[in-house]
Amino acid sequence: MINKEKSKAAGIRTGAVLLFALLIAYPVAIHTAIINGHAVAALLMLLVVPVFLTSRSRAGGLFTALAAAAVVALLAATFENSEQLLLYLIPVLINAALAVFFGRTLLPGETPLITRFSILLRGKLEPRVVSYTRRVTQVWTLFFILLALESLLLALFAPLEIWSLFANILNYLLAGLLFAGEYFFRVHHLHDLEHPSFPRFVRNLSRVDPRVINKQ
Repeated sequence: MINKEKSKAAGIRTGAVLLFALLIAYPVAIHTAIINGHAVAALLMLLVVPVFLTSRSRAGGLFTALAAAAVVALLAATFENSEQLLLYLIPVLINAALAVFFGRTLLPGETPLITRFSILLRGKLEPRVVSYTRRVTQVWTLFFILLALESLLLALFAPLEIWSLFANILNYLLAGLLFAGEYFFRVHHLHDLEHPSFPRFVRNLSRVDPRVINKQ
């Protein structure tokens, strides 16, 4: 039994390391494809891989991914420089959509998104924790608005290489820093509460079903 548990734990650690490596390699691969003139390949990676990986059904994910690939190929073959335009638009649209996704939960009568996550992970929250999670939701909303504006301005005025460096690498790092920084700030700010370790916190979040979040 002990050996099985150790083997399972080792498998989980190995899987986590591989996933972390893929998360690093993925934006680097997109940036490399863009600066080397392979815009269509970059678009396929931008659209197909996330669609497939985030699908609740493998069959549905494969179908949607193939449909996305077909749309990219059709646009690239039909309209001149369409792949370049799509490359510029995608980060703007994604960040704008995330800003709306977070921001709409700040409207009167709604429960802020980070508050919803906290309720699922902790249960009933103290008023000060509700206030804190609302502020964190505001921070993430502002963060995605700024990223959308940054992506738009760089697309309009910066060289392709600089735009791609920010859109495909640095912005992901900034999001990761904000995520980790908020966790450690929360541990310090709400020091009298019990907090899971950072790896366990990430695992707990990854197990939350988005459909449950929307029902909160």
